[in-house]
Parts: sequence; structure tokens; C-alpha cells
Amino acid sequence: MKHPAGRKAAMMGFGGGTTVLAADDCYRFGLLLPPLPETIKNELKKIMPVTGNIFTNPVDFNLLYLSPEKVAQAVRVVGSWPGIDLLILHLKVESTHATLVEQKLLEPLVEAFICAAKEVKIPTALVVHAIHTTESYHEFLKVQQMCSEAGLPCYPSIQRTVSAIDKLIKYYQTR
Repeated sequence: MKHPAGRKAAMMGFGGGTTVLAADDCYRFGLLLPPLPETIKNELKKIMPVTGNIFTNPVDFNLLYLSPEKVAQAVRVVGSWPGIDLLILHLKVESTHATLVEQKLLEPLVEAFICAAKEVKIPTALVVHAIHTTESYHEFLKVQQMCSEAGLPCYPSIQRTVSAIDKLIKYYQTR
């Protein structure tokens, strides 16, 4: 991961409960989640339905999992905001009634994240929650390989992600 300029992060992903817990982990490790300005929220509302999504920071785009192109658009919108230093994206392999694997959506979503992460020009990490089944863990390993080949850090939990980012920032501060 490139060196973040500071500790202001934006978090984007699927699942309101997970997103709230993620915010707690960010604060625990000293990452700040500044509120999104109205201009960014308005841009997101052009991409995402207002119902079922959360337009704060963290951003919950729960209803976009069927549309990887729109996920990438939303990441580009938030990632272009100069009010943040880094971006953390997250998704769950086991999602809603059918898993992302069963719906053949996991790889397209990860590809959308990778593509958008390359375009936003700020340090970005992907978190893939996949701990419930052996199949989902195997899918996580595939995703981790995709991310490794693309140069995008990929972690199995938000806590490990923010801990790694915290250590990276401290390393550069003491260097």
C-alpha cells in the first residue's frame, strides 16, 4: 500500500451492521472517518438508490451488489474527494439469501473494486469477509490472489486492515 498522507479514511461496503462495526475499528486504531460533504452525497445519490443505502462515512451501498459498474462509480466518487487520505472497501462473500459466489458476483465486484482503486490515486485496501464456510474461504483466497496480482492489499477482516494501516502510518512517521 502506498503511504497515506494522513489518517482520514472513507469506508465503503456492503452491510450496515458490518459497516458500523468497521467504523468502531477505525476509531480504535486512530483512523478518522470525516463526514461526506453534500456534493459527494449528491453524486452518490445519482448512482445509488436512496432507499436501503447509507450516504455518510462509512458508505453502505448494500443494494448495489448486483451492479459492479455502479459500485466502481461510487468508489470513484468517494475516492476523488480531497477530504480523505485513504479508502477502505469491504464486502462479504456470504451475502443476503444467496452468496455472492452462487450468484457469480464475487469476481465482478472484486474486479470493479480493483479497477476503481487504481483510478482514485489514494491508498486503498479491500476487506473480504469470508469466514463462515470452507467454500467462501477458498473464494477469499482466489480474491486475495486477484488483489495481489493487481497490487491491491486484501485482508480477511476490517480489524486486521486498520491495524496494518495504523502500523504503516506509524512506520512512515518514525522514519
